[in-house]
Parts: sequence; C-alpha cells; structure tokens
Amino acid sequence: MCKSVMCSRNIFSLKQRIKVPIIDFRSSTLEKQMEEAYTTCGFAVFTSVYDSWLSEFSDWQQLMEEFFEQSSKVKNKYSYSGVADNLGYNCA
Repeated sequence: MCKSVMCSRNIFSLKQRIKVPIIDFRSSTLEKQMEEAYTTCGFAVFTSVYDSWLSEFSDWQQLMEEFFEQSSKVKNKYSYSGVADNLGYNCA
C-alpha cells in the first residue's frame, strides 16, 4: 500500500511528490518490499513491527512500575554518579 506525501526536500528548488510504501513487517515478501522502498523513494513505514514484543513490553512496564514504587532510599542506590544533577536512576 502506498500513500502520496509531499516531499519538502528541495532538489534544485523543485518539490516533488513521492509515494512512501507502508510495509507489514510480517509479510512474506518483507525483504523484497524493503529493497524496493529503499532503492526507489528511500523511505518506508512499517506496521506490525512490535507485535511479537508486546508481552516483553508488558513485562518491562511491570518491572519499571515495581522499581518506581520503591522508596527513594532504595531508588537512590541506583542514582547516576559523576553528574551535577541526578537526572534518574542507573539500574545496571
């Protein structure tokens, strides 16, 4: 599926209309579609990219919520060092 978009990129002061392909990441022809997109207009929009990772994102969100529910005393054990202002926690 392609949608026309106005390309604001000026080439010799010309504006040109290009079609940016929308590619389903689960497609059996993914590689062929990517090659076509990147060798023609140079851009692509992907759908279904993170579908297989959704459960991992949910797990990550749960872990982050558990971490931030802890007391400041516990979280400060993971504060960044070597900076003037602590901008967050280092969970390494």
